[in-house]
Amino acid sequence: MAKSKLMMAAERLNSDELNAARKYIKQKYQSKRLDLIKLFELVTSNSIDKPKESIWRKIYGSKTPYNDLKWRAITMQLNADLVEILTNRYTNDTNSELGSLIKVKTFYNKKLNKHFESSWTELEKIKARPRHSDHYYYLSKAHEIKQNLIFQKGSKHLTFEDLHESERYNDIYYRCQKLKNGCYAIANQITLNANIELEDDFIKTSLLEFGAIIPLINLYGSIIFLFRNKEDSKLQDCQNMFVKSIDEIHKEEALNILTLLMNYCIDFKINKGEMHFFHNLFGLYQLGINKEILFDKESLNPMHYKNIITVGLQTQNYEWTKSFIEQYTVRIPKEDQENAYNFNMAKVLFEQEQY
Repeated sequence: MAKSKLMMAAERLNSDELNAARKYIKQKYQSKRLDLIKLFELVTSNSIDKPKESIWRKIYGSKTPYNDLKWRAITMQLNADLVEILTNRYTNDTNSELGSLIKVKTFYNKKLNKHFESSWTELEKIKARPRHSDHYYYLSKAHEIKQNLIFQKGSKHLTFEDLHESERYNDIYYRCQKLKNGCYAIANQITLNANIELEDDFIKTSLLEFGAIIPLINLYGSIIFLFRNKEDSKLQDCQNMFVKSIDEIHKEEALNILTLLMNYCIDFKINKGEMHFFHNLFGLYQLGINKEILFDKESLNPMHYKNIITVGLQTQNYEWTKSFIEQYTVRIPKEDQENAYNFNMAKVLFEQEQY
């Protein structure tokens, strides 16, 4: 049986979101809707896979007949609450820049000019932080809104600075996205040598106009040329460029770029017999660990953990691999740590012939 939207939303809550949701639900409904509070506790516990009739009895008791219409109503309401919580936490915590843009738009529509100015100041802080391609879109829309506010004031000394800024940021966003999508198309081998509707002239123009000031355009454009030309020397150029600008790039974009370079090593080189590219791959994994790119908050995906050890052993970096196991095994899920440590440490010792 397909899971409902409520069940899927409940499954996706991490521990912080779960605690925030529990607090929100209890405060919102208190003693007025105990059925919704009970439903929340049940769908976020081990009861999540039980039939809806079983959950119904736990909420209303066995004497109250199951009512499908009422069941749909309470599950829809709780699902709406969870969606609101997830959305708010995403805009406030994960993507505060988007939250600031929403505030700017809201205050503009409500003509709350003082609120607008404070949110505008908050949004402009994007310029001082590592960049995501989406940030250029947010800045484009924000400058557009600010220009409209200037028009509405009917100032005798109109300026069009914000309009020009909006157009410039929109152009940067468009080029970032187009180059990024081109990288994905080639890296995922959707098409290798066919036309992906991304002309070399567009890439060259983007690199010429923005490459020196926008690291994302510089990297994505250069990576497309790397995939198309497959010239060994350019891989090191891309790696050096990435290392140089990594502190100016948002972590999500850094992970995208790191993955693209890894895919180049694996799909275009190692899988075609050029085994010396394992050393390039090892260097990329080291960068991903040292700069925390491969971590989701404090956690390391077990797949990355396994692959790093495999590449470390393949390149005979035994001491580094042993140190990695000792230091980072605690970052994978707790239930996997003991077996992973013993198994992988044994692999290192075996490769070193320390039986």
